[in-house]
Amino acid sequence: MMKNQPDKKDPKEKLVDELVDFVSKAKVGTRVQEKTREQIQQKLQDWEMDHRRLLETNVRLSSVNAESAELMAELEFRNQSLGELNKKLAEANASSATMVVEIEEKNEILAKTNKELARANAHAAELMAIIEAKEEDIQKLNKSLSGANARSANLVADVELKMLEINDLNKCLTKEIDVREIIEQDLRTSNATKDKFFSIIAHDLRHPFNSISNFVTLMSKHAAALSKSDIIALSKELKESTDNTRDLLENLLQWAQAQRGTTPFKPEVIALAEITEEIVALLGPMAKEKKIQIESNVTTKTLVFADWHMLSTILRNLVSNAIKFTPESGKITMRATENDGMIQITVNDTGIGMSREKVEKLFKVDQQVVSRGTSNEKGTGLGLILCKELVEKNGGLIFAMSESGKGSTFAFTLPESP
Repeated sequence: MMKNQPDKKDPKEKLVDELVDFVSKAKVGTRVQEKTREQIQQKLQDWEMDHRRLLETNVRLSSVNAESAELMAELEFRNQSLGELNKKLAEANASSATMVVEIEEKNEILAKTNKELARANAHAAELMAIIEAKEEDIQKLNKSLSGANARSANLVADVELKMLEINDLNKCLTKEIDVREIIEQDLRTSNATKDKFFSIIAHDLRHPFNSISNFVTLMSKHAAALSKSDIIALSKELKESTDNTRDLLENLLQWAQAQRGTTPFKPEVIALAEITEEIVALLGPMAKEKKIQIESNVTTKTLVFADWHMLSTILRNLVSNAIKFTPESGKITMRATENDGMIQITVNDTGIGMSREKVEKLFKVDQQVVSRGTSNEKGTGLGLILCKELVEKNGGLIFAMSESGKGSTFAFTLPESP
């Protein structure tokens, strides 16, 4: 027997059916109608309540459906992530399998190594047994070595003492060598000075004396035949030769005194302009004969601390040399500048100049520097050597700068005050 099928009508349709049923029954009377109306109203209220609940249920169902959709989406995303994790897990499993294989291989190698270590340990044990058996021999050797070390220590001490003695001897020898080198240098300088001295006496003094002798002989034998102009010319040449010989002798004597250390030395504060003016007056006539202008740009306020006579000799030699090697219509200038408590005095000329090689030989007694002036004047280099010694005696330095065809500059320094 089949069960009754549930009523599938809509709630509204059910309500209408009930209303119709109530209306048909309402014909029994007024009271029945009133009761029927009340029932209808009650049914309507129930229906509204059911409808409202149904609406709320639909809203909740919509919300549940939305949440379900979100859950489904999240579930799908997690399923995808789970798929990716499964892939990675599969890869990791594959890698783990590879690593397991490698570990097994390494375990095999380790097992072989352990076997080799076991054999090595056995061999070491055998060696230890041999070493223990040799301990007595080793102890005997140690005793022998201890004795040898003691003897070696004694030998080392003896060697150190010998080394100290050798070092002392080396120091003494070094000092003796230094002293000998100084003596040899002094001897070389002395020999060079002696050679220079004899060279000047043998050549530079003999030549002017021969010239003087020839002039005197010529004038004494042919005085009657010589005209007044000839006598004046010969007298002029005789005077020049005599002056040169006098200057040479004076330099030679001063140099000899300097070598013996007997040159008087009396430094004092000097107005430099007084000496430069004296040099201009002294050598002016010689310069005038070659139409050379001598100029002093030294101010009267420039002071130096030096020996007057030595300073005069230095400037006279430097200016005299400048006249020798400056052609006609040239110019010689003396200047002075101050620098850090020292006065630098320069003698500059517009002469023929010198090569660098010749400049490097100046002021050295063991170097031969022979030059001819623009009027065939002969220079020995003695004056510059004397200048160097006198400048250094007064606490200064001297140097030269020159270039062939462009003149020369000789400069030296002197202290400004004591």
